[in-house]
Amino acid sequence: MSNEELRTRLTALHQELDGIEAVDPETRGLLQQLAIDIRPIIEPSAQTGDYAQPATIKERLAQTITAVEGSHPRLAKTLTDLVDTMVFYNL
Repeated sequence: MSNEELRTRLTALHQELDGIEAVDPETRGLLQQLAIDIRPIIEPSAQTGDYAQPATIKERLAQTITAVEGSHPRLAKTLTDLVDTMVFYNL
């Protein structure tokens, strides 16, 4: 997998999160967990103990997209791009 491509998508996700003012606590928790889950993929040295498998991450991404697509369409697009990148690289 291209770490640079995934890093670019994750950076876009963090930028989107910085611009969001109103996200319910459950959605914020999903987004924070995604950031934690994705980090070991980008930085293998960050793998400590158990970490989420790509299939689990994609499931969480799908849940989060559903949760935010009505209220935060740009964030939903960023998350969709991340899923597409993971699929493209067969994660």
